Amino acid sequence: MFVLGGYVLLSWPVMVVFFLGPLAGLLLLTRPSSRRQWVWLATIAAWAIIWAMEPGGVADQSLRAAGVLF
Repeated sequence: MFVLGGYVLLSWPVMVVFFLGPLAGLLLLTRPSSRRQWVWLATIAAWAIIWAMEPGGVADQSLRAAGVLF
């Protein structure tokens, strides 16, 4: 458990999709009203798009697919 937590915290691209992705989903469901919420939503969306477009091997692509599915 600690190894998985350390991996996720130390590998920041994974953190964006697995932790901030659900935050973006919840923000969309609650209909953001303040500017801060819109900025967070735009930042998370931009980062997820940049992260998904990076080239990588099979392991990286599998991790991205898992991030999209979860």
